[in-house]
Amino acid sequence: MPVALLAAAALAGQVPAAPLPAPRALTREEALTQPVDVLARRLLGATGALVREMERPSPASFFDGPWLMRLTFASAPRWSGIAGLCQADLFHLGFEPAGEAEEGQEPPVRVAHLWMQARYRAIGEPAATGAGWTPDDHRREDRACAQSGPVLGASNSYFGGRTRPNGDDLDAGEAAFAIRVYRAAIASARRGALAEIPCRNDVVGGTPPICDDPRATVAALPLDGPNWLEIDPCGETPETLCVSAIVPRNIDALGPQRRIQVRIATAHPTPGLRLPSIELRGVDLAAHTIMY
Repeated sequence: MPVALLAAAALAGQVPAAPLPAPRALTREEALTQPVDVLARRLLGATGALVREMERPSPASFFDGPWLMRLTFASAPRWSGIAGLCQADLFHLGFEPAGEAEEGQEPPVRVAHLWMQARYRAIGEPAATGAGWTPDDHRREDRACAQSGPVLGASNSYFGGRTRPNGDDLDAGEAAFAIRVYRAAIASARRGALAEIPCRNDVVGGTPPICDDPRATVAALPLDGPNWLEIDPCGETPETLCVSAIVPRNIDALGPQRRIQVRIATAHPTPGLRLPSIELRGVDLAAHTIMY
């Protein structure tokens, strides 16, 4: 199956997938200047109809390798089916040289790899939809999520994540659970309800200011702000789970990043939306450098 059709197959039922020839070689100039919809359809086939945003490459290969290495597209945000939670899909394209480069130029490229990731944004407190939900409620969520972008860029409020140890992307229920835990930790810090918060410094060159008052640091974190959330078992019993959050990439520009880990108690080892109220077991804070 041509690479350009893999995403279409993965999203069967959303977009009609028609056989298309493999896209012609792409140049950096085209990736910089062609309209998003044109590039998306050229590289993703029928699935390109879902795309609304892309991350443009740097204008010179000095910044990202000897040829155009990667492009990322994002679908239009949509309602996840969980009240207060929006969802979008990222399409990551990796490239390889499609021919010899002319002297002083980088080679054109063709698609070598394609992978997808889910992204989420909580625009309210995520909650299950009950029997009393009406079509008007659904339409309200659809409208709110349609306006919840951007999905890409420094100003976005969308997060990704995965479960450990299997490394699967978070599904919508897991994403709702993880953001609830993250927000519960912040709310507890703001109420002064948390015990002492350990703060670890993994950054060379001295202790960063975030460890001066870890509780104040956690209390000041934005409720809508994580880049990445992970769920993993972290205790002696399956009822203890950890949610780790990286918060966020643009908070300290070129300085240390913040990672908080929240240990919680649950009634069941599988995270989901219908778990009972969250019981915090502890919160840890770390400062370290994360490369993007």
